[in-house]
Amino acid sequence: MACVRKKKLNDGTISYRIQVKAKDLRTGQFIAKSMCWRKPNDLTEIQAKKELQRVCLDFEDKFKKQLNGMLAVDNDITFIDYANKWLEKIKNTRSLNYYIKGKDNIRKFDAYFGNIKLNQITPIMVQGFLDEMMAKKYEQRYAILKRDLTQYLKSHFIKLVDATRNSGISRSIYYSAKVGNGIRIDSAKTICSALNLNFDEWFDVKVISHPYAKETILKLKRTLATILADAKRQRLVEHNFASRDYIAPIQGYKKEVKILNDKEAKKLAQYLDNLDNPRWKIALLMHSLWE
Repeated sequence: MACVRKKKLNDGTISYRIQVKAKDLRTGQFIAKSMCWRKPNDLTEIQAKKELQRVCLDFEDKFKKQLNGMLAVDNDITFIDYANKWLEKIKNTRSLNYYIKGKDNIRKFDAYFGNIKLNQITPIMVQGFLDEMMAKKYEQRYAILKRDLTQYLKSHFIKLVDATRNSGISRSIYYSAKVGNGIRIDSAKTICSALNLNFDEWFDVKVISHPYAKETILKLKRTLATILADAKRQRLVEHNFASRDYIAPIQGYKKEVKILNDKEAKKLAQYLDNLDNPRWKIALLMHSLWE
């Protein structure tokens, strides 16, 4: 049962100090927690007494559950703080890739939701976040080879296997650059450093700007829905406002798929035929698919 002390403040308002105790089932010790509640001016004495009883019972019940792991956090937690607690919880139960993607998604949530409390999340906020992400554009920067790298290696008596060993760049990336595909700028700079080439003379930088793909928005929505579903199980929120009952269907950007023409396909097939190591062939094919 809660212990309540009544106090009249200097401004005339009535304040109640509520203290509750609960037993920690793991240690067997009793732990106390306190809070203050001020009587609203528009309540009568009888109404205030009933409201005070409700506040005491609710405070004691939540503290007991929180203390013994039935309730992970209190109602004052922000959405982002709870999302980070969820992230730590799944760190050892889900794959590393799932954890990394979840961490990246929470960074995007943080930029929009900021210090909003978990129990203040509304369907309008969730829909607003998804709409903002669908309207956003992001840039991808690629390095495009503009000179003949194969001829350079031959003229300087450099074997491709030596070039890959010295730079730490795989053959698939060399091949991708050689046939005109874009590669990461840091990979291009590593190649230039290993071969003593001037980056600006050998590579052009191409910038592609487009909206987030539909699948990216769906992944953000799934992560958001998973976090809110977890909070709902903890009875911290009443509804999962990221579920399909509240959110409009996602209309996202479809990424254009590049297909090799006949000449490029023949060139790739000839190159693969000359490779002895089957693992390199698989790596090159997978890299081509992802490009």
